[in-house]
Amino acid sequence: MVFTRSQAKKQQEQLQEKPQQRQQMHRKCKKTLHENRTAFINSPIDFVDASIEWRKNKIKGENCTFEYIFL
Repeated sequence: MVFTRSQAKKQQEQLQEKPQQRQQMHRKCKKTLHENRTAFINSPIDFVDASIEWRKNKIKGENCTFEYIFL
């Protein structure tokens, strides 16, 4: 198959566009991750519910020791 100049130009343009697309996608993902992290950090913690869940995951072992299940 013959590789024409127009095909070579198209291929070169596509190769130049890919890094720009990757950078744009990286920025978008980074922004989303930052927004999610900020929302999680700023969310209030209900310590009563958290302590109830913590106690549910407690397993009594030998010699009065406890083991916790982490999900």
